[in-house]
Amino acid sequence: GDGFAGALAAVTNGTLSRSYDTILDAAEFEKLLKGVALVVTGALSVDEASTAEGHALSCILRRCGARRIPVALVAGRKDESEAVISALGGAGAMCFGIPVEGADPLAPFSAAADSMFRFIRIGRDVEKIGAPRKPRQKSFVRLFWESVKERVRRD
Repeated sequence: GDGFAGALAAVTNGTLSRSYDTILDAAEFEKLLKGVALVVTGALSVDEASTAEGHALSCILRRCGARRIPVALVAGRKDESEAVISALGGAGAMCFGIPVEGADPLAPFSAAADSMFRFIRIGRDVEKIGAPRKPRQKSFVRLFWESVKERVRRD
């Protein structure tokens, strides 16, 4: 509670929170996800720290994963560790970034080409499937009438 955030919370009778879920709730993120077929987000670096529980990226991945909305993550760098791959894959996310140092010098070019083709494929899949649509609801009278017709057919 120190610094500007603490002073602002004290003046406005607000509460302090270290969770990015609070920010997503304030932005009404769930409403923003309605009708969305793909979420694109970005991060400077994707590593174990940025995919850890409570961080912005993990909150976005969790919320999109719960609605089965794929996530395209554009990153300046990405860690190829098992924890990161597991976190992204489990959330249905695809990360486009340069692998962490130590890789083959040609690997970034190969990875970029692979990422580009995967992104094109996601775009084609989204185009085929389209954004989820709200199902049309039938009136009670229509449902009742259809059930009566079905019973008459069976008899």
